[in-house]
Amino acid sequence: MELNRKTSNFPTRHTLQWAIIATLLTQGSTACTEGQAPNRGAPVGLAIDSGRPDADGAGRPESSAPIVEQVPNWLSGDWERAPCPGSQCNIWVARTPQISIKGLAWKPCEVSRSGCRELVVQWTPYLGRVLGFLGMDPMFAVAGSERPVLALGMLYPTSDYAVHDRSVEAVFDPDGRAIFAVAYEFSQKSTAVGALSVTPSGLTQALYSSKTTTQRYRMANWSSPNSFKDADRPLSSIGPGSIGGIQANGPMVLQTLWDPYTQYAVVSTQPAAPIAPTLDAVRPLANGFVGRSLGGRSILVVDSNGTSHEAHSAVPGRTISGVASIQTGTNSVVWVESAGTAPTLHDSVLYTAPLSNPTTKLVPRLVGSLPGTGGLGGSLMVAMNGMAVVVPDYDHVLLLRLSDGATWTLRAQPGEQFTQPLWADDTEVWIGAGSTHGTGIYENKTLRVPRDVFSKIN
Repeated sequence: MELNRKTSNFPTRHTLQWAIIATLLTQGSTACTEGQAPNRGAPVGLAIDSGRPDADGAGRPESSAPIVEQVPNWLSGDWERAPCPGSQCNIWVARTPQISIKGLAWKPCEVSRSGCRELVVQWTPYLGRVLGFLGMDPMFAVAGSERPVLALGMLYPTSDYAVHDRSVEAVFDPDGRAIFAVAYEFSQKSTAVGALSVTPSGLTQALYSSKTTTQRYRMANWSSPNSFKDADRPLSSIGPGSIGGIQANGPMVLQTLWDPYTQYAVVSTQPAAPIAPTLDAVRPLANGFVGRSLGGRSILVVDSNGTSHEAHSAVPGRTISGVASIQTGTNSVVWVESAGTAPTLHDSVLYTAPLSNPTTKLVPRLVGSLPGTGGLGGSLMVAMNGMAVVVPDYDHVLLLRLSDGATWTLRAQPGEQFTQPLWADDTEVWIGAGSTHGTGIYENKTLRVPRDVFSKIN
């Protein structure tokens, strides 16, 4: 879908846009432990019924075509229909991802950057938005590895610069091989909605059908990413509406609902669930979640019991314009405070702090200011390996060392826009990017840029 640079608040595609429901899946019962996000909130490819929006915000009307009984012919390899509760649905899961999805391939970047590599788009010949990223943290290292996996959405537009009518969400291991994949087809009649969350602890898939009163959660860990354990929950214990996106963390699931009129943030294991503040930009912590309140007044932490706590609040006149957990397995947080409102935020400053437990307050340690212009604040930010990667505006990306605030930058080339920070280590930085067309940005690139290509600015 085209993103209008003049009117769109682009980062909302990467956040849990609506209200969040925290569904605690109890270990040891029918709910099994999960073995992101990205995220990422709402995934890039939801199977939609009756005009509800997908993660792009674009409604897709229900088709009158019958539910397809055979695997769609655009899918190759070995697939099976997802076990939607009480209904067949046009959501398909790869039985053998490595033979069903082509491995990642790389080519020299189209723009002149020494040593830069760019993902080869192998799944569609069309121009436009052809990819997306799952969750707020689309790349992360799983336990026992320092190399990251990539959670990628592959979109199939119907023509150049058109919307997509099908998509595949896949997770690729550090060697570029697919280890999980789910396909969505929007052109066929379906009463089901699906959402996927991938995190360092494993995968969680949520399936809902408008024809039943049950929602199904499927969980797998990275040692067996295609061996799911199912847990069904009555919709009465979750809240009104159907799923829009999920952020999982072990046995917990923070869930959005498609409800355009009211926003819910319900901690739910029982029908009588307490109301909690609505969260935005949610990330997993070691034992819960962190996010910001709508409007950015404060940083909120949801503990393992589903209770929300205010960990930090901005001074009057400033907002929490971005927050992320540091991918270290500890409860450490980075955040940006800014003046103004998106997309014209300014005077943005990066902080970090450990969080000893969910009930304590964050004690901010100043990392440094975000130099230059950049009206997005820290809404597009990831942190790992002692670094924060921030896209403060579409025309440049910042790399900040958390220990001392040392900062490097990379400028976009003409016609290129940066859309999503992905990963940084000692050798390279991964960045999602798009091309401009008319007034829009079309996400179509995954870049791997050597660290020495970045320019040090302080």
